[in-house]
Amino acid sequence: MSTERVLTGESVSTNVWRKAQQSTGA
Repeated sequence: MSTERVLTGESVSTNVWRKAQQSTGA
């Protein structure tokens, strides 16, 4: 379960980071 939680957390973080990059227009 720990591994799944970590993978999900990484996925969410990447999505948020990508959205932020698009918002900045970088």
